[in-house]
Amino acid sequence: MLNRMKRICAVAMVTASAVTALVVAAVAATPTIGSTFSGRSAHKRYAISISAECFTINCTKAAQLSINITAGTKSKPHARCRYGIYSVPTTRLKRGTFSGVGVFSSIGLRLKVSGTFTSAKRVRGAIIGNHTCGTDTYSLEAAPKKAG
Repeated sequence: MLNRMKRICAVAMVTASAVTALVVAAVAATPTIGSTFSGRSAHKRYAISISAECFTINCTKAAQLSINITAGTKSKPHARCRYGIYSVPTTRLKRGTFSGVGVFSSIGLRLKVSGTFTSAKRVRGAIIGNHTCGTDTYSLEAAPKKAG
């Protein structure tokens, strides 16, 4: 009876571990190298462009991201946030998630970008600006590959 209970508990633990692994895999994915995600944030405070890259010769999945953020638009800047295109330093991609910070001290601007790839073609996250630019969320899809 005790051995049977141990087996049932062991099967339950293995099943729970497998389900947890599937949920984590479904939530955090990795984009393909060369994928580009771009669009506007939810409240149109920012435009964002994310490019998936690799830093070794034989890699098969993206390991880093190149991120550019445009604050506001030329014709309609957001509040006191200075219009401009800002590049966040190359950001590492780890288990489908990322976080990077760009500090532009000459104009007193700090932008933090974080996100999670929910599939190889979809990313969602947030841009957190300092007091002049504010915070906004984004949800982007990969741009279609150009025929070659």
